[in-house]
Amino acid sequence: MATFVSRLTCGFCGFVSPNFNAGDAWAPYYRAVYCTGPEASQPRLSGIGHHDYNSTDNYLPPESHQRYDDNGLTPLTMIQIRDIKPPGPEVPEQERATYAWGFQFHDACWSLLQQAVKPDAVDVQTLWRVLLSVPCGTELPNWGHSYGGLYTGTVKDQAKGDHFVLLGPNSNLVIPSTFSNPFKVPELQKVIAELRIERRGDGYAETRGQETTKRTTVKTHAKRTAHIDGYPASDADPFAKLPLELRELLLCYCDTADVLQLRLTSRGFATTPLTQQFFMSRFWPGHEMNVFFDAFLLPPGVRRGTDFARLYGELKFRLRYNRVCLGERNRLRIWGQTVKPLAEALGRVGSMSKLAGGPGWRWGEGDGVVETPWKVVKTRHHENFEEARRVVHRAEVKFPSEDVKGVYISMLKFFGTQYVTGLRFVFANDKDVEIGYTSKTSEKFLAVEACLRGFYTALDECGFRALALMTGKHMPSEYLEWVGDVGALSVVPCRTSGKGVRRVRAMFDGFRMQALLIPEGANSLGKVQK
Repeated sequence: MATFVSRLTCGFCGFVSPNFNAGDAWAPYYRAVYCTGPEASQPRLSGIGHHDYNSTDNYLPPESHQRYDDNGLTPLTMIQIRDIKPPGPEVPEQERATYAWGFQFHDACWSLLQQAVKPDAVDVQTLWRVLLSVPCGTELPNWGHSYGGLYTGTVKDQAKGDHFVLLGPNSNLVIPSTFSNPFKVPELQKVIAELRIERRGDGYAETRGQETTKRTTVKTHAKRTAHIDGYPASDADPFAKLPLELRELLLCYCDTADVLQLRLTSRGFATTPLTQQFFMSRFWPGHEMNVFFDAFLLPPGVRRGTDFARLYGELKFRLRYNRVCLGERNRLRIWGQTVKPLAEALGRVGSMSKLAGGPGWRWGEGDGVVETPWKVVKTRHHENFEEARRVVHRAEVKFPSEDVKGVYISMLKFFGTQYVTGLRFVFANDKDVEIGYTSKTSEKFLAVEACLRGFYTALDECGFRALALMTGKHMPSEYLEWVGDVGALSVVPCRTSGKGVRRVRAMFDGFRMQALLIPEGANSLGKVQK
């Protein structure tokens, strides 16, 4: 069978090279997160492969530590990524067990993601869980943006309920920065090399005398700020009692905006100098300049000789006045649009609970009885799951009584948008019933007045964005208490005609709610005898 992908399209940057030349020599090297066979339960990271644009026979080493040119690797021992979804009925039975499917990325772009999640490693299982949950075209994941204009995107039509950018074909725009390696930027390496504190003949930084300079700076700075008006007296400032080393450590772990506030309100922090260690911390993962991690890739001795204070000022200046080179532009595009929000999402998704809610279900199952009709609210994304052969998780819960006292709604932020991930129902006997993915650190409580009759929902193409409760006490919808952001979304009610909800079904992708069902009939347990 012919290979599905005849050209390499990276799922992080979206770049498709028209040909490989000296200007984009990094682009042929790629990896894949993939599974083999019809099951999606054991994802793996491949080794580094080399994409030949003029050939469809592009093979990948199966193990992450391997390269395409290692001794002993042959086409028989390597894999080909044939699709972004598992084998369908059209695949011959004898090929299904060895059918490799998954998502491809430049090795340079994969290295960017590794830098974004440091000091941890990329959790392949969690990344796979996310990849199987986002909409996909024929070649790459759709993160909700057009990859910096590389693809044509549909215009959001708020009146029709469209709130997500759906990708079209390549836009045929020539964007020069996309040809530059986003991981190794020569211009940045040149700037770092020029900002050495002192260099010896062997290339390593001379660090002797820095501690003496540091102590002198502390004393001078303390004298200069000893009589500043507006600061609390030393005996009234609790931070002034902390050792200098501890204050320096606290500043390193604070955001820059918080550091400025501390120095405005505390004499102890105002008299604490901003050392090289502090400016180095601005480049740590999670801090404002973490996109510029190049200095940390240097040998330890060379890194210690880098003037991080000057480097911080130089890079802030370049960003402020848009004086960045092509390689920097490409990194900033990939980092800001895909890598950084994805790294943040991986941490949140990885910390979520396992899917709760008891056994799954299928549409129209009756187990010998005729089921009560269900009120259903579902996303457009859900409707494409079956066709795309993606993983769908179904869950169902039954309540011990109608006496629901409140509902905890768990939310997760994904690429700047909050989504509902699960529900936790609280009863008078203090017992909880959970459905979906719940997280006690990100849930909000809504009290139930009288009885729970259903939900008001606001959803876009990819998930439920907000929920409000429909209780026995009627109220106009504009005065509802919502969890989540309704924005310009349409409000869709989901209400039972029974006394109260006693049974709930829901569908989920890897981390978001995709459908919500409650019994429509008077018997809210959902079954009517024949």
